[in-house]
Amino acid sequence: MAVQARAEADLLILGAVGQEPPADGFALRARVQEQTRGAVALSEQMTFRTLHRLTRNRLVRKLPDRTYRLTAVGERALETRRRRWERTCRAIGAVLGGVPTPGRPEEPDDDARTPARVAAPEAGHSRPHG
Repeated sequence: MAVQARAEADLLILGAVGQEPPADGFALRARVQEQTRGAVALSEQMTFRTLHRLTRNRLVRKLPDRTYRLTAVGERALETRRRRWERTCRAIGAVLGGVPTPGRPEEPDDDARTPARVAAPEAGHSRPHG
């Protein structure tokens, strides 16, 4: 799945930066792809824009060797966003039923290797239900 939403990219990059060893942008991008078994793909442009934004917002810092580390603020932000993501997954899983949620192992399926595009909903394009 190609990540297009800023919040998803931020969470993925924060999570990757928070792991050892420290890594540069290319290695962080590869880390996300490896750990999702290829199911999530961050473009090079998305990776570096996200790193720049997170650095500007003081959630990560770039070291002299061009690797990245979480700041104390970044560590707190990661934990907050992780909890929010887990609550969202549980809530959606409850509605859809049978959908793996954080803490539950995912059932392997053929769709895991099929790239899917995820886009943020456009403002003003929701339809009323009922």
